[in-house]
Amino acid sequence: MHKSSIEKMRYFKDKFLSGRTRDRLKIYDLGSAAIGGSYRSIFNEPNWDYIGVDLLRGENVNLVLSDPYIWLEIDSDSVDVVISGQAFEHIEYFWKTILEIARILKPGGLCCIIAPSSGPEHKYPVDCWRFYPDGFRALARYAGLELRETWTEWDPKNYGDGSELWKDTFFVGQKTASKKESSQEGPHIYRRDIRCGEEDSLSKIIRHLAPKSYVLELGPATGYLTRFLKENLGCRVDCVEVCPEMAEEAKKYSDRMLIADLEKVSLEEEFGTKVFDFVILADVLEHVREDKRLLTSCAKVLKESGKCLVSVPNIAHASIFGELFAGRFEYSDEGLLDKTHVRFYTRRSIQRKLIEAGFDIRQIEAVIRLPEETEFRNSLSSLPIEVQRAILDLEDSLTYQFIIECTPRKGGPCKGNFGPLYSYSAVDLRRAVLKGYEDRISALENAYEQARDLAYERLEYINKLEPALEEAKQMAFSRLDRITEMERVLETLRMRLHVYEEDPVIRRYWKVRKWVKKNFRR
Repeated sequence: MHKSSIEKMRYFKDKFLSGRTRDRLKIYDLGSAAIGGSYRSIFNEPNWDYIGVDLLRGENVNLVLSDPYIWLEIDSDSVDVVISGQAFEHIEYFWKTILEIARILKPGGLCCIIAPSSGPEHKYPVDCWRFYPDGFRALARYAGLELRETWTEWDPKNYGDGSELWKDTFFVGQKTASKKESSQEGPHIYRRDIRCGEEDSLSKIIRHLAPKSYVLELGPATGYLTRFLKENLGCRVDCVEVCPEMAEEAKKYSDRMLIADLEKVSLEEEFGTKVFDFVILADVLEHVREDKRLLTSCAKVLKESGKCLVSVPNIAHASIFGELFAGRFEYSDEGLLDKTHVRFYTRRSIQRKLIEAGFDIRQIEAVIRLPEETEFRNSLSSLPIEVQRAILDLEDSLTYQFIIECTPRKGGPCKGNFGPLYSYSAVDLRRAVLKGYEDRISALENAYEQARDLAYERLEYINKLEPALEEAKQMAFSRLDRITEMERVLETLRMRLHVYEEDPVIRRYWKVRKWVKKNFRR
């Protein structure tokens, strides 16, 4: 462990952890084996638990990992700080390592990585990479970490041990609380933006709605869809929401807000003779244990021509298979594995549930997402390509959510036998996504060129104005000097006038003159 690295790790502690010496911190040192020294003494605080982590037993190693890229020995969201120095250049697939670091960090947790940008080959047992700040910025984005600081010591001082030849790059990233389950108390508050024309569940639901309809929205959260229905479609909207905090926000957009548990409420009793054109359950049904009872109640408050619009996540998405293959099934605040989900659906299971509740299914749509576009974006990457292809070829493997339009059954046989929801493959979709990215990049490049040309035009105009500006500035300075001289002369005159007015002979003269003018007028 060379002096350059030790100094940078001390800098990390002083800048990012100096005010936390009284906190109970769990600090994991990745690649901790003492080869010429270690960081242990830097983090030797009474309340801090420093744990050396490596692949082989040795000095300064407390925990030996069984797999370099899947750390079954360390729980998710369990570590306050991860540090690593002079190890990343020896890790063959470092992008997998950064994902594990992000996984084990608590929300708000920090990681500090020091790695060389230069220097000769040094195998322990391999030497694979060198790192620059742009590389760590890309890694932070890839792992969903917030970049706190990164730089390279391009002009190192003489450390005396030859460590300046490595020109180490320093990186600090932080796991944001929104990525995993929040440690704050209270319910998670759901907020979303409505962007018409997008291929998300809310935009697809909106396309089924008619303007000026009477809508019952179940589980409106903070009212993002409620507001759109009210302001953009002119609908009347009644709502049922279990969370008082979110209901308080949503009620200003609703005609009636009922704060009640959908597990217990009877819609037909609460709304009496009212019937609705639409009942919306947008990502709600998976939070309800008695889903069939709720759906049956929904059918009873719909008009004969009314429609129930349902969106649910698909547990058979390819990314979930990848998580299961890796031995993970970890909940978060939102997404496929929302921590408040109590039910999981596939296409067939949600069809069966709706039919059992008395609905005919008119249409099923899919929100399509590649695994890398989801919260589990790298879940398949460690699997053999043959296994990845087999998973992606499964029916609905790219369906992130189902959007279903159904109507109350009016007798006759059940409907609801639907074939595949899309015919394109994961390769086709990936090409389409990449084409979309290319189009966006091209548009941004054009905007950049236009902005650059405008900047050059304005710079040229400014250069033309500079001579006139300089002349005006010199004139201003000249007039300022003249004003200063006039102020000096004026001050001198004031002083002379003051002396003149205070002279007793002069004062007596003015009094006599005033008396003469008063008494000897013509």
